Amino acid sequence: MKGILTELKNRLQGGKNPSEEGGRDEQTVAFIESEAKKRRAQRLPFELQWRLNANFLAGNQHCDVNVHRMTVENYKPLYDYMSNEVFNRISPIMETRLAHLLDGNYTIRVKAKSDRCEDKKRAQKVTKLLRAHLESAEGRLLLNRAIGLSEQTGSAFFLAWWDERRKTVDHTVLSPYEVLPEDLYAEELDDQKSILIEQIKKAKDLSAFYGTALEPQKVSAYGIAAVDGAGGFGYEGASAAFSPVEKDGCLILRTYMEKPCAAFPGGRLILEAGGKLLYQGDLPGGRYPLCQIKSKRVQGQFFGGSVIESLIPMQRCYNGIKNRINDYINRSCIGQLLIEDGSVDADDLCDRGLVPGEPVIYRRGASLPKLLEEPELSGMAESQCKQLASDMEYVAGVSGLMTDLSLPHTGLMSGKALENLKGLDQTRIGAYAENIRTGVIRLSELFIELYAANTRVRRAGDGERVGDGERAGESPDAYDFFACKEVEIEQVNGGLLSESTEDLIRMLDNGYPEEEGAWARYLRKSLMRKRMPEASYPASIEEQQVENAEKENEEFEEGGALGHRPFDDDELHLYVHRLYALGATFRLMLKEEPDRARAMLAHIDAHKARCEKPEKKGETA
Repeated sequence: MKGILTELKNRLQGGKNPSEEGGRDEQTVAFIESEAKKRRAQRLPFELQWRLNANFLAGNQHCDVNVHRMTVENYKPLYDYMSNEVFNRISPIMETRLAHLLDGNYTIRVKAKSDRCEDKKRAQKVTKLLRAHLESAEGRLLLNRAIGLSEQTGSAFFLAWWDERRKTVDHTVLSPYEVLPEDLYAEELDDQKSILIEQIKKAKDLSAFYGTALEPQKVSAYGIAAVDGAGGFGYEGASAAFSPVEKDGCLILRTYMEKPCAAFPGGRLILEAGGKLLYQGDLPGGRYPLCQIKSKRVQGQFFGGSVIESLIPMQRCYNGIKNRINDYINRSCIGQLLIEDGSVDADDLCDRGLVPGEPVIYRRGASLPKLLEEPELSGMAESQCKQLASDMEYVAGVSGLMTDLSLPHTGLMSGKALENLKGLDQTRIGAYAENIRTGVIRLSELFIELYAANTRVRRAGDGERVGDGERAGESPDAYDFFACKEVEIEQVNGGLLSESTEDLIRMLDNGYPEEEGAWARYLRKSLMRKRMPEASYPASIEEQQVENAEKENEEFEEGGALGHRPFDDDELHLYVHRLYALGATFRLMLKEEPDRARAMLAHIDAHKARCEKPEKKGETA
């Protein structure tokens, strides 16, 4: 499947711009704008929930959805004297969740389509290629942003494409505010007959990319702004709110994608901005270059759910109780006077209050003003606050042990009980992490499809070859995307190794009786390196030796000469070269190019001889 933007630019510059052939297609533009308006109206209830989630996360928690005006509005306390502060527990809870999710393991591994050595080696190379994208600084940043969006709104999207200039794949993250599905109640992306994407772009950038003059406009978007709504007892404060904002000099780029159908066998891809048709053609590859991450799957709903939705009612109750406690404290500390009607200057007393050191003058013969005695604050308020705080952590899938290292209740707990509690937390948060892993796997599979469609790579094996091109600077056999079966997460439980792998490591630590020597040392050190952070356990000499031997195999495939270096480990090189010689690629070479194959056989014999005669290792062949 070819990419969208780069492919479109190539087509437009090649003279296939539909605006040049048929002029502005008013009917198509009207269709796109009508679809966008209709779908935004249908999506509005979900969008209001996302805005409410964002406001509560930011600290603007005295707001709610007005179902009559269909907007998010702030509300005032019933009386001016009432405290209206925000005691934001959602923010630290979500930060804890995000920290654990970001620390999760999302390392992918490409499975080979067969157990043959060649397919396994090619799958390893594709794995390394995909990891270079996903584990780069930019790739990690995009994944972190996608996880943050999914935690806040319930969903995030990856958009991938082929960059023809750099000969590689690229991707970005879309928020659910930018995605308009045809059916809000079809759960999977592939179940959608069409998808409409709305992205805010600079008008000058769009004009330069598509070669079409586009007039900049003011575009409505969302951002953080300050609003009043906190405070009470004589003052008002501002809080950060997620609200509509305007952007100047921008346009909305609409990308309409429709899957192949009877009316459009090749599908449809339409791009429109500023009332002008930028491109219209078939959908590349016949599928959406999108994949979705959901924080929480909701049955019968396209967009995922966020845990913030469940926390909002408890957060409102928590704020209410805390503010009423503040009201009680204010009344108790400042005091309320009981005065007889007409006994004092009520206006002056109400304006100035009880000024320290200043006498309260009352009318002769009147009753003496006295302070109102407040009943003692019930312990129910404090216990309810603690219960709400505990309930919010439970709903969010975290405990006090994860947030602030506090125990769930007083009293001693055994180490085993704490370990079980920690395991329960990891299990619950792991359910959300599994949804993220699913999204990462789908993105990786999309990368493989893009590479397979846009690179011509030879596959050698069983006499079959696919394609005849070569990537510049790479072996023609270096990347074979046809040898890949599927993508999976290498390690699931937060980076921990499986029990079988742990047993293998113990066996290697004790030493294999039949596997003594350099290769056993290589296996032992490579497994140890996987268990520990890379910075604390750098690559070993044995791993570098194996890498050099594999590189020799690749250079031999490209026609390079084979030779020995004084620092080569003959035992490790012999093992790697023998693995290569046992594969289908070399068997095919023996049939078609026997003279060339004999060079590798001679190289293997030389390594074998040097292993048998260690005193000759310093010689070069």
